Amino acid sequence: MGDTKLCYGCFSPIGDEDKCPHCGYKQQSPYSPSYIAPGTILKEKYMVGKMLGHNGEGATYLAFDTVLSCKVILKEYMPDTLCSRDKETQAVSVNSNSTVQYKSLMEEFTELNKKLAKLRNIDHIQQVQDMFHENNTAYVVFEYLEGQNLMQYLKENGGELSWRRVQKLFPPLLTSLSQLHNAGIIHRGISPNTIFVTKKGELKLTDFCIAAVRTNKEELSSELFKGYAAPEQYSPAIWQGTWTDVYGISSVLYRILTGCMPTEALLRNEADDLTPPASLNVDIPDNVSEAIIGGMRMAGEDRIQTVNELTALAFRPADDDMEKTTVNIGNIASQNAREAIQKQRSLETAAEKAPEYTDRSDRSDRYDAPPQRERMIRPAPEPEEFEDEYAIIEKVRPIIFVLILVVIVGAIILFFVKQIGVVGKSKNNGIETNIASVTTEAETEPPVTDVPVEESNGFYIQDVVPATLAPVTVAETVSSQTGMTEFTTGGNAEQNIQMI
Repeated sequence: MGDTKLCYGCFSPIGDEDKCPHCGYKQQSPYSPSYIAPGTILKEKYMVGKMLGHNGEGATYLAFDTVLSCKVILKEYMPDTLCSRDKETQAVSVNSNSTVQYKSLMEEFTELNKKLAKLRNIDHIQQVQDMFHENNTAYVVFEYLEGQNLMQYLKENGGELSWRRVQKLFPPLLTSLSQLHNAGIIHRGISPNTIFVTKKGELKLTDFCIAAVRTNKEELSSELFKGYAAPEQYSPAIWQGTWTDVYGISSVLYRILTGCMPTEALLRNEADDLTPPASLNVDIPDNVSEAIIGGMRMAGEDRIQTVNELTALAFRPADDDMEKTTVNIGNIASQNAREAIQKQRSLETAAEKAPEYTDRSDRSDRYDAPPQRERMIRPAPEPEEFEDEYAIIEKVRPIIFVLILVVIVGAIILFFVKQIGVVGKSKNNGIETNIASVTTEAETEPPVTDVPVEESNGFYIQDVVPATLAPVTVAETVSSQTGMTEFTTGGNAEQNIQMI
């Protein structure tokens, strides 16, 4: 737009004036040095304006696309518990002991918005237009929406809406929320402050954040919306899912149909005094009242699980012959939905408890939960699988077959081993018989006297010393030197016989 001076509060041309005649914003308004200074240019095209709000994840700014000459919404990843900003360069400096955590959460921030950027076919969510990295952090550019948030819209319409009006407004939003869930995205922050009413009278879901911001953890400053945050968001140990957003959207329906903000889940844990909507507004159909209560059960497993189920129960066509209809949601929520109604609260008292809102920078409806020691979110256990007896037998059958085969082979081997043993025993018996015969002959041979050594037929007879005869044992050995068989007799008399 050339050299035209723009207001940082609304980006209308203001000339040389310091105060904008359109929105009243002063160009020299003070700003926090922890965030981007108004007038800063990012990616050589986005002029940063006033900050609209911030949470544990980062900050949201009004910005201006100088190429397309249109307003946009700029989100910056800036977790102030993990990093700080250089006042001179505007770059983000990560704390020395938080580098891994900072990068991990920035990756989650980037992946979440990449998914959103691909969902351009979903009409009732704020669309992502651009993403980029600069100043050692990440930025996301969203479309700028003309209109107001749902809380401001309620203020202008008497604090509540009729069921007939809600029937027209909410079904398209619920369809888009279901599509988000199918894409694997859980919002975790649905409230009248994050639902936007456009000038066309359509609802759009805004203010998407990473899970760490919408769960009570000590790593980031948590942002939980009082009365709309599900019980499981107050503890990192409880599993979250589509039923978490069911609680949020059911709480929004409760608020806009009754004019009363729902009791905060943290307080309902101590004493659950939630009054059914139909008791606060007689114009609410019974099936709608029961569906809302079913979507706000404290235990996630007792709650309506999906947005499609909630839509089917609360927004189904009414019977022509009845002014109100009822529905049994026992298979989705507990059967005690219609228990004794607590003492009815007046709308005036509830209105006093409800927070006042001005713009998105007002955080009075948000609950900064006390820090807790971080624990891992554990998935629900998978149901055990049981096998019938036939399946077990089929699995054991091959093992039994192998065992039988091993027994048979072992028996055959044992048989042959025994046969070989019998043959060996027979040969040993023969040797023992021969040795026995030699021993007998030695015992019966008369004693000899000293005679000279003579050579006779190849036998050498050695001098024998007369002595008392004793039993002679004969051992058969094979000489290692000659290879001849030797018989050695033992006892008091020794006689060596060497056979050539």
